[in-house]
Formats: sequence, C-alpha cells, structure tokens
Amino acid sequence: MSDKSLIKFLEKAFGKADIATDGLNIAVKCPSCGRRGKKKLAIQVKTGQWHCWSCAIKGAKLSSLIKKYKSSFFEEFKKLFKDHQHAGDLSSVSVEKQHEEIHLPEGFLLLAAHLNSRDPDIRDTIAYCRRRGLTDRDMWYFKLGTCQSGQYRRRVIMPSFDSAGKLNYYAARTIDQTKYMKYLNAKVAKKSLIFNELNIDWSSEVTLVEGPFDLSKCNSNAVCILGSHLDETYTVFQEIVRNNTPVLLALDPDAADKAQKYAKLFSQYAINVRMLRHGKYSDVGEMPKSEFENCRLNAHTWNDTQRLHHLIRGIKSGTLV
Repeated sequence: MSDKSLIKFLEKAFGKADIATDGLNIAVKCPSCGRRGKKKLAIQVKTGQWHCWSCAIKGAKLSSLIKKYKSSFFEEFKKLFKDHQHAGDLSSVSVEKQHEEIHLPEGFLLLAAHLNSRDPDIRDTIAYCRRRGLTDRDMWYFKLGTCQSGQYRRRVIMPSFDSAGKLNYYAARTIDQTKYMKYLNAKVAKKSLIFNELNIDWSSEVTLVEGPFDLSKCNSNAVCILGSHLDETYTVFQEIVRNNTPVLLALDPDAADKAQKYAKLFSQYAINVRMLRHGKYSDVGEMPKSEFENCRLNAHTWNDTQRLHHLIRGIKSGTLV
C-alpha cells in the first residue's frame, strides 16, 4: 500500500489531517488529550513514529497507536497494511525454527519419586532443592530430576515442555560450588522456544524472569527467557504481542538497563508493562515466595518517565551531559 493510502486510512481513524508539504508528516487530533481540538499528534508516515506535542504520548510503531487508541480500526489496519514496513506486524520477523528432537539425559529420574532414596547423591540433590525453598509439590510441578551417574550426576535437571506437552528444552544446575560448569543445558536455539509454555495462560499477565530456577519462586503464570536478552525475533516476545498479554518484568537488578529497554520495546506494541523491585535481594531465585508475591502486588506500571528517572539515577556525580 502507498503512503497516500496510509494517510487516507489515518484520516479515517483520527479525522482530517494537516499534511506537510513533503507529504511524509501529518498532524491529527490527539486521541489522548484532544486539547481544544488542535492537531497536536504528529505522525511520520515513513518511519511510523508518533508524538503528541501537548500530552507527550509517543511511540515508534503505528500498530501501537492504532491498537491502543483506535482499537476498532486495528483489524482493518492489519489487513490493509500487513506488508507496510512500520505496521508492527511481527509475522515478518524471522525466528530460528527448532527441528532437532530433544531427549532428557540418559538415566533421568524424578526427584519427587525418590524422596526416600538411599543414594547419597540423590539425597544431596534433594537436600539442595529444599535449601533453596523448593517443596515436594514444587519438585512434582516442575518435574525436577537428576541422574545417578555421568555428567548430570549431582545436578538438578528442570525440563521444559511446549504447549502440546512435548519436551523442548532442559536446564541442569550443579549442586556443588566446586564444579567448573554451573549449568549444562540442552543445545537448542533459545529464540525459538518458550520455556514450559504448557503452564502459560496468555490471557493473564505473564511474569518474565531470567533463569529456569527463578520460576520456582514466582507466581505460576511465568516464563524464563533463558538469559537476559530479548528482542522481537524471540518466540516468547511474539506470543506476548500476538495475545496482547500484559507483562511483569522481573529481571535481575544487574539487568536493569536491559529491562528498561525491553519495557520500551513492549510499549511500542501497546503492551502494558509493570516493573518488579527486588528490595534487598539480588535476584528472584533468592527471594522467599511470600516476598516475591508482595513485590509482585506492589510492582509499578512502566512508562517513559520511569525510564528517564532510571537514566538520571545512572548518571555519576560530576558527569557532563
């Protein structure tokens, strides 16, 4: 579709526009403040960026503008402009597909089914789980396991299952501080999988944490991103946008800059984001479940002002800006 067709559609949704002489920038009445009927919402047709000079709402994608403020036009927008470079349609974003079949390590056994085992390694592994606050129910729920021999001996193995209940990943954490490799994980592309999607309800707020073992401390509707990196090419990101799922970002405090970046990215797709404060804890995995629940209930809604405050706090004394 041409830029002229896009402008015609925007006028249909927002009313008559003032069009710049270059034909690439327009101004319409802001759907948020609509102050005195003046056309304060500026839209760059080529880039898809939008900004109100009155109330300061802004975004980088037309899809977020339409979805948030003119939702009755959203389906028509997607249909007419699905190929437009700034329509915000994630279907054009490539994702590395996973084809390799995953198998649990040989000799895998469920910890919850061996609570009375006499094997010293199994007993130590169960004791490690209990020290981390995991209950018998948690061991059943997350299907935690271990192996009696080989490289997965004295490791807690947490498997992951897709929406159809098929194994798609596993993470194995050592219980010994002296071991060189803390984790042994399935060798698959992280972008293409959603950890334990079997447990996710996309119609409710989803908590995003970094690692699999953080999941044992937070609410049940949660998913780990297997690290601290996330972008539009990740399947979990696309699923959140597709379902318009609200997000609670609970990344580790040392990933605060990334969390701000991801919150901004989600907001460009009109996804509501809340940010969790960890208090005295260094990550979710260290928090008692009751403490996490308290932090979750008190998490604040993210906006661009929050990001600005974060940047200001990060400026060192004496820094020239």
